[in-house]
Amino acid sequence: MLPVLTDIHLIEGYQNQFSKIGDTIPAQLLVEYDAVFEKHSIDPNAFADSYEYYAKYDTSTLIEVYDSLLIIFEDLQANVNSLQALPTEKSNEAYREKYQSSTKKTLKPGLE
Repeated sequence: MLPVLTDIHLIEGYQNQFSKIGDTIPAQLLVEYDAVFEKHSIDPNAFADSYEYYAKYDTSTLIEVYDSLLIIFEDLQANVNSLQALPTEKSNEAYREKYQSSTKKTLKPGLE
């Protein structure tokens, strides 16, 4: 669940840079969601059902997932900040490596 939420929130954060308050969900965002679910081999409805379950019946686990997500994003931000001084080619390569390792962090087995 954590890698899927990481990708979804990255996409939403990127999209929010270009949205205005009150905008409807752009079609491109729906395409991006589909790509995330395909990337992680997850059925969108099964993911929605799982998320809804945790939101209603196991909020402590969902809070743990979002605490981990916050750590991932803090790590990503720190990586971006540290890479800004590097030449572009090295920066892009280093960022990809650090992003891949950051998204592998998990809370406990079964939540990844």
